[in-house]
Amino acid sequence: MERRPRETYSPWHTDDRPDPDHGPGTGSEVHLRPADGITETSTKRKAETMAYATINDLGIRLGADYEGLYGTGGGTAAQADLDAAAAEIDASAGCRYETPVASEQAAALLRDWNLTLCEERARGRCAGDILPEKLKLRVAQVRDSLRKTATGEMILPGAAENGRGLGFSTTAGDEPVFSRETLRGF
Repeated sequence: MERRPRETYSPWHTDDRPDPDHGPGTGSEVHLRPADGITETSTKRKAETMAYATINDLGIRLGADYEGLYGTGGGTAAQADLDAAAAEIDASAGCRYETPVASEQAAALLRDWNLTLCEERARGRCAGDILPEKLKLRVAQVRDSLRKTATGEMILPGAAENGRGLGFSTTAGDEPVFSRETLRGF
């Protein structure tokens, strides 16, 4: 993946030390600063989490609200929210695609969906049913896109299809022996 420039406000920093998985100087390893009260040592996406976004991405999305929503040391809760949002994406995308979706072309879209659903969880936990109207609209758009992805109305570019397809099958055979009409009176 390409390296994105840092946002104006971010309690995060990129570590340019060599990463054995991605080579030297890729900036793929992200460490949280303990001075910010966050104890996670790494937000690099791991195979077992399957989130499409990292805690670093969530920190940039939420900005100064991150600490208010997750508190200090909230990396575990943030990762749980990211994983739950990714599971929701996989549940819809899994109707048509192999999950987790590993498409470079769809990565930005999946990251945005993951962050939007995660933000809904984070803000909902703190605010109950009171969510900002813009967030409600974004969540509705994401869920509509997920529905369209599941039904095949929307295609994720570059994603590997799982072979199950969206069609249906029919079979030919004899008339059913047991039906409502033949069992009337029993």
